[in-house]
Amino acid sequence: MKNLKTKSLLILFFAFINLTNAQNIEFKNYKFNDNEIVIPEEFKNEEEIILEQNLKSEFNFTSNDANEYYLFHEKKLLNSNIAIERNNKVYIPYSQKEDLIVNKLRVILPNGKKIELKESDIKKDKNEQTGVTYEYFAVNGLEKGAIIERFYILKKPVDVSGETINVQENFPIVNFSLELIYPNYLQFDTKSYNGLADATFNKDKYTNKNSNSLEAKNIAGLNADEQQSNWIRNAKALRYKLATNSSKNTSNLYAHKDFVSDFFENYYVDLDTKDKKELEKFTSKLKKSNDPLLNARAIEGLIKENIQYNRYYKLNSNISDILKSKQANLFDLIKLYIAVLNQQNVEHELVFTTEKDKATFDPDFESYENIKEVLIYMTAANSFIEPIATNYRTPLIDFNYGNNYGLFIKPKVYQGVKMPVTTTRKIHFADDLNITNMEITIDASKGIDDATFKSVLEFTGYTASYFQVVKDFVNETDFENMKQDLASNYAFETSNKPKVTTVNDGVVNLALKPYIVTIEGNAEDIISKAGNNYLVKIGSVIGRQMEMYADKERQLPIEIDYPHFYTRKISLIIPDGYQIKNPEIINMNHVLTKDGKVVADFISNYKIEENKLTITNTENYDFETLPVSDYPKYREIINAAADFHKMNLIIEKL
Repeated sequence: MKNLKTKSLLILFFAFINLTNAQNIEFKNYKFNDNEIVIPEEFKNEEEIILEQNLKSEFNFTSNDANEYYLFHEKKLLNSNIAIERNNKVYIPYSQKEDLIVNKLRVILPNGKKIELKESDIKKDKNEQTGVTYEYFAVNGLEKGAIIERFYILKKPVDVSGETINVQENFPIVNFSLELIYPNYLQFDTKSYNGLADATFNKDKYTNKNSNSLEAKNIAGLNADEQQSNWIRNAKALRYKLATNSSKNTSNLYAHKDFVSDFFENYYVDLDTKDKKELEKFTSKLKKSNDPLLNARAIEGLIKENIQYNRYYKLNSNISDILKSKQANLFDLIKLYIAVLNQQNVEHELVFTTEKDKATFDPDFESYENIKEVLIYMTAANSFIEPIATNYRTPLIDFNYGNNYGLFIKPKVYQGVKMPVTTTRKIHFADDLNITNMEITIDASKGIDDATFKSVLEFTGYTASYFQVVKDFVNETDFENMKQDLASNYAFETSNKPKVTTVNDGVVNLALKPYIVTIEGNAEDIISKAGNNYLVKIGSVIGRQMEMYADKERQLPIEIDYPHFYTRKISLIIPDGYQIKNPEIINMNHVLTKDGKVVADFISNYKIEENKLTITNTENYDFETLPVSDYPKYREIINAAADFHKMNLIIEKL
């Protein structure tokens, strides 16, 4: 769910704030500084070095309005030509909901000369794809050793329900400071992550104002190119929320229970006679089963195939309107799912969570930042529904919700009164999915120059989802192009136009039936003449593989989208009078174990019977996260698959 907040929640917030006269902002007269900063030895060879970064937010409440004033101040040393090129445009960051109060930028050249840019140095740039126009400072005359110093102040709407400030960036920060300033009848809770210093509470630091502040030094940069990692989960960060309002004698604000109470009151409601009648008509189309998963899919399919999700649609006021308009925003969809599930007496729980690549759900720091998205947990099926995802069916949901926590809300009736019961639990991936089986035959028995190729690929789960649902959403031409693109990944160039057939297309089969793709054609892209011998690109038939390089020391834990597994059987039949010169290169054995369990491996071996070579190959990733200490062995396994993909067998005449 995108930023779920009901109207009543907003009313709840404004009831908590004590409306006062406008106050002066503490940093309204902020200026550039000439602080001398010593660069640590370990940072001196970095492309860019953030010498100083200061962030301040002041929360200001008046009788008419509530605003946050945000200061961003940064002093950056350009230590390479790449950094100069990257910084010759400095974009001005504000949105339609924000007002830019102050915007200043200056350049300090290595000789000490200071050049402050003017309004006339602001240019405009349009993104042709999105149509959005950006404003930026055009910074000219930069040279290695120059410093760009900028600060701006934004006025923007208040949101104190829960926010995260990410401190770590691509490049190191020598000096960092952060401060939250607010009226002294309020108090904020904060929590630091991944080794960042805890914030200090400063009572009445300013006249009638409290603050929370922290300082940090020598924060290493994070490598933005690290594959299979989660920056959001592992970067140094500070999370905060408004916690106490002494003028109203309220505490533990924006706790999960406040949200749950309000949500439950608005969404678990009794239907009137008209809504019940229309709902009965709608659900009469349901196909019921003794299998809880099939029942869950039937309900999900009924809604997704008949009601179009439209995030901007606001004309529905009840269930009857939703069923009549056949359009629904997210709030409408939740109401409809709850109504159908209650009518069908299907036990379920609403689950509020985050996308793990945007914000991590922290069960130990309750705030509304934890409840950005919504899923439905089907108890008997032990699976989740993602209400707005037309390209998924339970048990599949967007994998960014897995390996994360969620707030589960279960309706219970006590003494005739319906009440919510909440728990915080892990959102799990469905078991026994994401399996790829391949059976591949290269048949040159009638002559190497007349060799044929047949590959039968069987995909399940998320691995299948990239292809299996396509036919439901594109025209026939685009569908055929998708099949040819898929074939080209497994050794065929698109120009060859191999025969590609598919079985079990469509979202209705996703995660129920495997997606089976058969590719047939000649093997001219696989076998080539090399002097008196032939080369067979035997590894190319498994498809392109990623590689992991180790130019820099790994910083972040390994995190994959979802566990996945591959089994491959590859057969090569050669003509009489020929032999395979180098079959021993096929043998590979790379295994990573944790606590006695194999969590990742790449194993390949072969056998030869007469003129037939059979390769058995397995590749498995049975984990969600691994520590940095496992990276060398894990990298070895990933690169083993890439090495296999590059493998060439030599066929020679006897």
